Amino acid sequence: MRATVRLMRKSIGLLAVSVAAFVALGMPKSAFGVAWPSVASDFGRPVADLGLVIAVYVVGYFTAAAATGWLTRRFSVGALLMFASALATVSLIGYAVAPVWLWLLVAVIGLGLAGGVIDAGVNAVVAVHHGARAMGMLHAGFGIGATLGPLMMTTLIETDLSWRLGFVVLAGAQGVLALLYVRTRVEWNVGVDQTYGSSHPRPDRQGLLWGALTMFALYAGVEVGTGQWAYTLLTEGRGMSTVAAGGAVTAFWAALTASRLGLGLIGHRVSIHRLLWGSSVLVLIGAGMLWLDPTEWAGPAALVVMGLALGPIFPLQTTLTPSRVGATFTPTAVGYQLAAATVGGAAIPGGLGLLVAQRGLEVIGFVLMAATVLLVGSIEVLRRLSQDNRVQRRVNR
Repeated sequence: MRATVRLMRKSIGLLAVSVAAFVALGMPKSAFGVAWPSVASDFGRPVADLGLVIAVYVVGYFTAAAATGWLTRRFSVGALLMFASALATVSLIGYAVAPVWLWLLVAVIGLGLAGGVIDAGVNAVVAVHHGARAMGMLHAGFGIGATLGPLMMTTLIETDLSWRLGFVVLAGAQGVLALLYVRTRVEWNVGVDQTYGSSHPRPDRQGLLWGALTMFALYAGVEVGTGQWAYTLLTEGRGMSTVAAGGAVTAFWAALTASRLGLGLIGHRVSIHRLLWGSSVLVLIGAGMLWLDPTEWAGPAALVVMGLALGPIFPLQTTLTPSRVGATFTPTAVGYQLAAATVGGAAIPGGLGLLVAQRGLEVIGFVLMAATVLLVGSIEVLRRLSQDNRVQRRVNR
């Protein structure tokens, strides 16, 4: 009995650290979008260079996430998380003290490398050992961080404090997290069978893997594109005040967080595919509102709707990974999915940077709407592929 209680406490403690890790992942990403106009001004860079920053971040993130399967077959997950958290701490300090543009870009790629390892490692552990509810809570942690990031940065800017102070705070939080990884390093695992069993999916499941990679790329493009560019669109494109726009972006991440918290509470009562269908309909409505902007309040309202709709998609699709590719391949598949998400999270927002320079800020709404349509289509295609795969497995039996 005592042994069972100890195991439960360890499991709860590890889940708490996992959620804290995702809070720490979410804050820098969202805070930088609000800080960007001030950062660009300090370094004498054009606003469109946000696309370059995102692309540099993605190089590090993609490399680390794609290598997760290989790394977890050679090192313990706990050791990887300790190293990644320490690197994130150093990189965030680099943000805060960067004297020149090149220094900042080096810090950006370091944070990308760290984020890729942490994201993939923690997701793999939760996907293998826990269900949709735990995954919902995990990604709600990211939403909490993504909500607090813009709020903190907007407060600093409005009180005439430097955006650099925000990254000092974030570095301190990441340093505390690194110490928690040291304390819990032996408890992070995905199981010997899952880690060392295989580095390739079964041939009959490769189509599902490619479908998932496409979906994750489109999802990240819509989420990151909205989170990074909405503030600039609302302030510089549509004349909204910095306070109102910062509040709208904060509301986007808050709504995303709320829907993931809801998933953590009721994820076991509603089917995953029904939840995905509802999210698909809602995100199309939100993206349409942001694009058409029929009234003054449409932009902020659209961000809330999109946040609510996007929130459950990533954790639900990650939860489905073991059933699609098998537990043996899950750590590697999660790494590939995050790598694909990184590509999408760079290609769409980064491409927007180029389009904004040529066509103006209003192109943002159109591109996000088009990407949302493709995202919803990919979710439906993936659902049908999964259904066909289940039917085929029954026939083979």
